[in-house]
Amino acid sequence: MSSSDSSITQDRDQPAAGGGSETLRSAATARLLGAEPGAEFAQFVDTTLARYTELNDQQQTAFLESLIAHSQPRQRWYMLHRLPSLLLRDFLTLLPAEIVEHMLSYVDGASLLRCCQVCHAWNRIISGLPALWRQKCHLLGTRTDLGSIDLEAVGGWKELFLCTQRTLWRMKTRQAFEKVSLKLPAEHGGKVIALDHHGDQLVAASELSQLFVWRLSEEQCVLTFSVFLHISCLKFTQGKFVVCGHYNGQLSSYDISDTAGDPERAERLQERLRRAASPDEPEERSEAAARLLRRFWVHSGPVFCLDYSEELDILVSGSADNTVKIFSLSSGLLLNTLPRHSHWVVRVLLRTGLQLSPAADAPPGRLLLTMTRDEIQVFEVENCPPWLGAEPFKSLRTPRLTVPLAETQRPQPGMHIPFFTPGCHLHGDLVTFVRQSPPTNNKISTASIVQYSLRHRSLSTRIVVSFKVKKLLAIGRRYAILLAPYAQESCPNLYFVNLNTKEVIASEKVPHSRLSTPDAAQLAMGELGWLDGFDGEPPEGGLIAAMGTELSRERCCRLLQYGLLACLLPPLLNHAALQTERQHLRTHVVLDSPAGLSSDVWLAVLPRLSELTRTCVFDRPGLGFSDRPMPPGERDRQLPGLSPPAYTAGGTVADLHRLLIQVAPQPLPLVYVGAGLGALNARLYAHLYPSEVSDLVLVAPMTEELLADGGPWLRHVHGRLLAPLQTLHVAAATGLTRLMLMFGLMEAPLSEAAELLGEEAVNRQKHLMCHPRHASTVVDEHHFLNETAAQLRQAGLLRPLPAGRPTVTVITGDRHDGSLPAALNDAWAAAARAAGGKLETIADADGVALPYLRPEQLATKIRRVARERRTRLGQRDEPAAAEGQAAAAAEGRTAAAGGQSAASA
Repeated sequence: MSSSDSSITQDRDQPAAGGGSETLRSAATARLLGAEPGAEFAQFVDTTLARYTELNDQQQTAFLESLIAHSQPRQRWYMLHRLPSLLLRDFLTLLPAEIVEHMLSYVDGASLLRCCQVCHAWNRIISGLPALWRQKCHLLGTRTDLGSIDLEAVGGWKELFLCTQRTLWRMKTRQAFEKVSLKLPAEHGGKVIALDHHGDQLVAASELSQLFVWRLSEEQCVLTFSVFLHISCLKFTQGKFVVCGHYNGQLSSYDISDTAGDPERAERLQERLRRAASPDEPEERSEAAARLLRRFWVHSGPVFCLDYSEELDILVSGSADNTVKIFSLSSGLLLNTLPRHSHWVVRVLLRTGLQLSPAADAPPGRLLLTMTRDEIQVFEVENCPPWLGAEPFKSLRTPRLTVPLAETQRPQPGMHIPFFTPGCHLHGDLVTFVRQSPPTNNKISTASIVQYSLRHRSLSTRIVVSFKVKKLLAIGRRYAILLAPYAQESCPNLYFVNLNTKEVIASEKVPHSRLSTPDAAQLAMGELGWLDGFDGEPPEGGLIAAMGTELSRERCCRLLQYGLLACLLPPLLNHAALQTERQHLRTHVVLDSPAGLSSDVWLAVLPRLSELTRTCVFDRPGLGFSDRPMPPGERDRQLPGLSPPAYTAGGTVADLHRLLIQVAPQPLPLVYVGAGLGALNARLYAHLYPSEVSDLVLVAPMTEELLADGGPWLRHVHGRLLAPLQTLHVAAATGLTRLMLMFGLMEAPLSEAAELLGEEAVNRQKHLMCHPRHASTVVDEHHFLNETAAQLRQAGLLRPLPAGRPTVTVITGDRHDGSLPAALNDAWAAAARAAGGKLETIADADGVALPYLRPEQLATKIRRVARERRTRLGQRDEPAAAEGQAAAAAEGRTAAAGGQSAASA
């Protein structure tokens, strides 16, 4: 090569000395001509380049093609080697390492691996950037804390990335999962309903109250024994003991130390087994008695979850009775009860070494988490010296923090309640759960993995997944495992989610298993340390799902189920249709009690009416065993638009209408039977909802005319009734009523009808007399009688009843109450005659006592109204003739006893 070639090689990477075109032309001329360019040729080059720059694009291209065509081979060879160095520069080798690292940080890990295969130079440069590969490892889900990884053993961050990439590829292609079937022994059948895993052992409970202990490394069942009660959930410590929760509210712990390989402990257990052996007891029961360590009592509902700490000697359980119980694990003593839960407690977590204070120097403490379908409550146990033992748990009362599970803590009326998804996990100071949204606008439901920081009391992370979640099985710093509802055999239902990239990295199919408890006690997880990130070793452990014992019969059983369904479906549908038609063809009767009395007054009438028609009795709010009305603020918030106050006819009608229409829909229109104050309620219901009432039956009715200002009855109520009723309220609150009933100084209401109503009803009335809530409601109902009357007057003016609808039947006795003055009885009789409708009288009877002293005659007249209602609506009643004969006979007996016919009265 000539000297000009060497000069080009030396100067190809040097920048131009100036920025103008003249300088570029002169430099090019110097390179082409060497050190002593000719002046004439230099002038030619300058002129040619000046003319070249004046050409347009097409002309410049044509000039270059002509120049190349007229060039000699030596010049063409020169252009072939010179142009790549000018046009195709390798910036990766020319730029500084810091800039190269910043550029490659925007390239994904898979593309970086392909870049390493381009050439040796690129492989050397990219592999020598450890900070870049550490970033890619973090995004991929690898542990990046140097203290937990031996980089020299792994081979650097790039090799760690490659190992993680291979593991994820095996998970994505389902080559990383191994399915093992652990069948129950043939002599112990039944479905697995509870599982737990610890170390190398797995404990399972069957529906036949059997406990099984497997050693997973050998896939062998090493222990089987029966327990006394059906198991709902369990937790165990390998080689020590297992704690079981039962459906009857008990907890029990059993010794499984003979599975740990300790000869001394096994020998002590065998000695207990020999002592417990008895010829009178089955062998499995004697073994359960020998293995039983402790029983824990006092839950009034099934135990759904439990957790314990051997270090703290504490056992915590959650139940369907909405309470959390704290026990001493070693002694079984009840230490505390946390009752403030709105629903079933489905998850409890007990953790040590954590603290909620944001201060860095705050000492670690102990946390107790409880989960219901509405919220998660966090209780913080104060730090105390070890010699205090479990004393701090005895002082727990209120939660330190409450985390709502839904977006809105209290859904408004009409709002769809979100799905509840079980699964609550505590990792560091982050509590993780799932918020599920209902399907809207023809869109599928979605779920969000929510991580809430207990230390900062704020939402930390939210990851949205595009499928419905059945349970959050496990979660770590890098990955989460979700269980989706089982769809079909070909669809996966187990998903692994990367918390950094918020993507599903793998999926697998596990067998279908119905939830045995709200928190799915029949599902257990293995060793899950890899959820915090891969460290170069393949993960071990995984999901363990409960399955039936006879797996080979699954297909046969399914075909048998389908066959039975095909055979039973037509008669079942026909039976359902007949029941629906029967419901629509039957009259619905509602019975409302007099003032201050519970629904027990109708006990003798109810069976006589239920033979003919669907009958409903109810206790007004606060009476009997009904709850007190909600406070005004709470009532307006939960039942907007219901402005009438409680203890008035308006409040009762609003509550009854909501009950019949929304809460427990009933066939309409109905026959409303009201006695005393119940008659006012019945009339107001007909005014407000005329289309829902076909007939009114008013038994000894109270009317608004009786309660007119200055009238005898209003004076009687406020002057003679309220003061004794208030005294009874005070006596009930102080316990004096119970003492007077015990010593026979007072009789309970309805005592004179004990033969008709039964002794149980009388005892129930005694209980209600001693209950301050019931006594207070009796006072309030009498106190607001004038306001109830005002509501009737206003309803009659604003919403009068349509003509002929509903029909009104008034049933009364010769007098209202024989113990009252004649003036009050006369006023009541006049008001009954003025109530309108058909008036019927039962001779020689008090109107106030007709429901429980004359139930047969009263039921006969109500049955007649129900039959007439059917006749008006054109409905057929097959037993109508027999019922008419019975009614005529009953009326004849009534006329003979009273000296005149009820129809002529």
